[in-house]
Amino acid sequence: MENADELIEKVVAWAKEDPRVTAVVLTGSRGRADRVDRFSDLDVELIGPRPQDLAADDGWISFAGPPMVVLPFDEPDITTRLVVLPQGRKVDFSLWSEARVTNMVEHGLDDLYNRGYAVLLDKTGLSDGLPEPTLLSTLARRPQQAAFTRIESEFWFEATQVAIYLARRDLWVVKFRENLMHSCLLTMLEWKAQFDSADPRFTWHIGHHMDEWLSPSDYAAAGEVFTRFDIKDTVRGVSAAMDLFERTSAAAADALALAHRPALAETARRHVLDVFGSL
Repeated sequence: MENADELIEKVVAWAKEDPRVTAVVLTGSRGRADRVDRFSDLDVELIGPRPQDLAADDGWISFAGPPMVVLPFDEPDITTRLVVLPQGRKVDFSLWSEARVTNMVEHGLDDLYNRGYAVLLDKTGLSDGLPEPTLLSTLARRPQQAAFTRIESEFWFEATQVAIYLARRDLWVVKFRENLMHSCLLTMLEWKAQFDSADPRFTWHIGHHMDEWLSPSDYAAAGEVFTRFDIKDTVRGVSAAMDLFERTSAAAADALALAHRPALAETARRHVLDVFGSL
């Protein structure tokens, strides 16, 4: 795997010579100098007057050697290139206009920068005046009733479909729909942790460090929802997922002062268990 320090030097050396790049900023674990191990990737922001010029031609990525794989994302709010280099080191490049930095100079750091960043290169003094990070994380935006209801509905909808496809012995589809259930469950677990009035906690992306922000009992219960590619174990795991989701959605609703629907859970669970009982 590529040496991370040498790779950072290559990024900076290339960016110094490329007029499309004004500044380079390191974020993520290496920007925070926290939780870094030998597998840690690099999160690199390339900032310039016209990020679309970099996005239009990915040839610049080869400055560190021909990449193993490049996964591009061109979204309205962010442009990224997820890159795995020849020896396996992952680098997440995000391409930004200079307004990203000037906005934070004027209005304060966003949550990502506030958790820690390092300016690796600044050709024009663009980052002058950026506040120091507090190294603290803000909690997520509080969900409204519609968002809560949507996650609740989606979980129980997918649970009913898992039961049907399990009865059909269509196990690949079962596993696909189980994954959708798990995504809803993760969202609800995050809300429960983030908005706990006694102990609000920061939750990392896609369940990272879950053992730190879930209670020991919830963490143990979360581990029970994953299943093998067979009917009996799927019945066990889906039952565990329904139990955990029902408890968590009730607790999250209380923490958020939102309505939840125990009648929906009861009706959907009864249907699922009836189908399971016929297998």
